[in-house]
Formats: sequence, structure tokens, C-alpha cells
Amino acid sequence: MLFGRVTYQLMVPYWPDVAKNKSEDGASLEFARVFDSLDKVVFSTTLEHVEGDNTRIVRSDIAHEVLSLKAQTGKDIFISGLSVASQLSALGLIDEYYFVVHPVVAGPGASDV
Repeated sequence: MLFGRVTYQLMVPYWPDVAKNKSEDGASLEFARVFDSLDKVVFSTTLEHVEGDNTRIVRSDIAHEVLSLKAQTGKDIFISGLSVASQLSALGLIDEYYFVVHPVVAGPGASDV
């Protein structure tokens, strides 16, 4: 998984904590377990450290790093967040797009509309 700093900090430590403490049920717990198990690359020039043995910071050229990852055999590369996705799209380094939407209902409900 590829992240920019902001998206990474939105996801971590929340999901790893859910996986460790089993603080959610069903699909959320399963997502947390999978999320925690995946290798993560965070593109940042300002982030000082990351959590977990399977996460690393890359401060260099994003194109070079992604081309290196794409040259490896095996797993798909997932992008989380718009900043990294827009940079890779502009460089022509995205092969397929899959959009994941997590709907959230906020506020008192439709009766107040």
C-alpha cells in the first residue's frame, strides 16, 4: 500500500489498534487485520517515523520507487489517498483504477432535511 503522510496518519494508529485490541466487530475487524498485515510505503519529507515492521518512509523520487515496486513479481500495489494517486496518474504509472467507497451517515438523519 502506498500512502502520503496525511492519509497514513489518518489510518495509523487507528486500524493497527483495532487489529491488536479487537475493538470492532465483523467487517471492520477483518479490514483491520488485513490492513495491519500489508506492507506499507509512506511518501513524506516531513514524517519522522512510522509504526510497524512492515512500514517504511520513502523520501526520494516517487516515480523511481513505484517503478522499482512494479518490477517485482507478486502482489498488486494499492494507493490510498489523492496526493500519491494524482502524482502517479500524471506520471502514467497507474495500470488500473478501482475506487473504494465507504459510505458514512452523519448528523441527526433524513427527517431534519
